[in-house]
Amino acid sequence: MRNFFMQVGDNIDLANLRDQIRGRLTMADLCAKDGLEGRREGHAQRARCPFHEEKSGSFLIGGRAADRAHCFGCGWSGDLFAFWEKRKGVSHVEAVNQLASLVGLAPVIPGVKWERPKAKALAVAKGTRRIEAGEKPALPGMRMLREDEMETLAKLRGLSVESVRIAATVMKRVGYCEWPLYLNRRENRWCSPCDAHWFKCGRDTDECAPVPRFPSWVVTDDARWVAQFRRLDGEPYTPRGEGGKDPFKSWTLGTATWPLGAAELRNRMGVILVEGGADMLAGYHFLQRFSRLREVGVVCMLGASGRIAEAALPFFKGKRVRIICDADEEQVKRHPQKDGTERIVKTRPGCDAAARWTEQLTHAGAAVKTFYLGDVLDGEGEIIVPGLVRADGKPVKDLNDLAYCSEVILDSDEVRDAFCEWKEGFGG
Repeated sequence: MRNFFMQVGDNIDLANLRDQIRGRLTMADLCAKDGLEGRREGHAQRARCPFHEEKSGSFLIGGRAADRAHCFGCGWSGDLFAFWEKRKGVSHVEAVNQLASLVGLAPVIPGVKWERPKAKALAVAKGTRRIEAGEKPALPGMRMLREDEMETLAKLRGLSVESVRIAATVMKRVGYCEWPLYLNRRENRWCSPCDAHWFKCGRDTDECAPVPRFPSWVVTDDARWVAQFRRLDGEPYTPRGEGGKDPFKSWTLGTATWPLGAAELRNRMGVILVEGGADMLAGYHFLQRFSRLREVGVVCMLGASGRIAEAALPFFKGKRVRIICDADEEQVKRHPQKDGTERIVKTRPGCDAAARWTEQLTHAGAAVKTFYLGDVLDGEGEIIVPGLVRADGKPVKDLNDLAYCSEVILDSDEVRDAFCEWKEGFGG
């Protein structure tokens, strides 16, 4: 009887030890520390299988659970401990004890150590390289906007409810999610960040507290290369802790070089290219107003500083693209030189972006024109065409601002042609 209870106690201790190890070590951590190189693939990671010879990576790490892996080549599947058993040729109990030693839960075992990776393991690609590597960002679950949320968003942006409904339910460009969140890879679930320690915190100390989450609208597309979050009440997200960074209006996951909607243009000949999620909604607003939704698509860049991803350019071949140029104020940047002088560079982000994208799209086989919302200047900085003005007298800064103009301006040939003029020879 005594031996039976000792055996049960040993099993309970082993189970507790396994749980503690899982709390300190994910399968991704284990593979990286064991010298396995790979790349991100959503919330999982892919590498060459260590248990059979292969040229392409079929070993999926942390797919269904953070402590498991599966090889689609040889069929091996297992958790942290099964992986260590097979890699080191040890029993299950030995695998648990060795991993406990390596993560600091047990005394050091002589001869048991991590392999030294020959290269940086499981590195995350950024920007356009993320697209080239096929590494889509992990995104939280989203749902469709409810009718009352569509009405809230339409009122917030000064747009028609019908245009927001089209963007959300027909084009599938807008969804709902509470934000901010972060992906806890150990537990394979999305959680609120810690207000004291931000990401990668288990919120297990007295000073830990979750960052408030807010109802947010999300712009994305079926490609899921990028998503941008904004609060439904129009307020900015607050930075963590006290005395932190300034509040920020939007939060982007993925690479902003991907043009939302480009892969879904299909047979639409005309394209309205805008910058920013609010302008994307405004694009649908005006295309609905002028009954051009069937013929013209809306593509959105989430930022004016980047180039269009090379992988997306073929979708524009043969299209007629009208870039909506934001009326950004001139910015002066000073760059100190080695000789003690300064190099002064004057920029207008909206105009610079339009010029950059025009060059890319033209080279890709598209016909391109630009619709300027602000003042059009000559080479000496003199105004040759004044910018548009809202009904309240303020200058129009972006396409969303255009919705606040008087009916006289909205029905003008200038505005109507921006959304309706797509004749042969466009861009000539």
